[in-house]
Amino acid sequence: MSQVGFLFAGQGAQHPGMGAYLDAVSDAPGPIWELAAASLGKDLRPLLFEGPQEQLNETEVTQPAVLLTALATLAALRQRGVDCTAATGLSLGEYGAWLAAGSLLPEQALPLVRDRGRFMQEAVPQGRGGMVAVLGLPGDQVEDACALVTAGMAAVANYNCPGQLVVSGDMAGLAQFEQIARTRGAKRLVRLPVSAPFHCALLKPAEQRLAVRLADVEIRRPAFSVYTNRTGLPLVEPDQIRANLIAQVSQPVRFEQALTAMLAAGVDTFVEVGPGKSLGGFVRKIDPAAQVFHTDDREGFENAVLALKGVSH
Repeated sequence: MSQVGFLFAGQGAQHPGMGAYLDAVSDAPGPIWELAAASLGKDLRPLLFEGPQEQLNETEVTQPAVLLTALATLAALRQRGVDCTAATGLSLGEYGAWLAAGSLLPEQALPLVRDRGRFMQEAVPQGRGGMVAVLGLPGDQVEDACALVTAGMAAVANYNCPGQLVVSGDMAGLAQFEQIARTRGAKRLVRLPVSAPFHCALLKPAEQRLAVRLADVEIRRPAFSVYTNRTGLPLVEPDQIRANLIAQVSQPVRFEQALTAMLAAGVDTFVEVGPGKSLGGFVRKIDPAAQVFHTDDREGFENAVLALKGVSH
């Protein structure tokens, strides 16, 4: 029987209309919407369903919005008979994986990621740093190009899949990195629409503030394996999970390594839970034979339920 892994997206997956179909396919999201409104002091549904995109792109808004959509989708999937044996997530998405595994409680996690977003945004003034996706250049070449930057700082922030990495840094460092990467044969360089240089040393101030915030958050042992961003491998002990979530802010996201480890453990079917479709594409780059589903719209959700309801998990 198939082994199912759940994937949770991070910032960048947000869009108006996300989660709008969920109440039509399940009554399980209802209590999630209500819990979120109580814990955040605001009902996010109008923003999720209608936008505007500009407000959804504000980091302090994006993080609870994306996580809430994933939580509501998770509840709907489980009510319809689809669950997993393992999970991982990209950056913010790792919180979705821990929630799915029962290590975090929604009423604590949603305000936590709102604060995480604020800490990350305030660590580097807007316009001082950014991120660039690097396509078609091997990882070691990207790392070497970052090491050659002298005008500022640049560092690998995301190992997404073979041939696709993301680099963070200040604006001067990114500009020099792009010049070096082009001379080394990068096929494409894409500046990402983000408001801060996530997952690099410039975010250390946010990491320190998050450490204080996380000290009051209850963390439990997970019900199944959650593959972490920092190493690509699972963690079980609450203290290790807490330390991992703190360090995750300024450390690179090793999503490719997490997917590779999940595949090696026997996971052969993946469901992207919540907004977005890009994580499934990363899976296919690593293993074209893997089954991939998304839940970004009603059709994708129903396809996943039709194929996976009652599958051994």
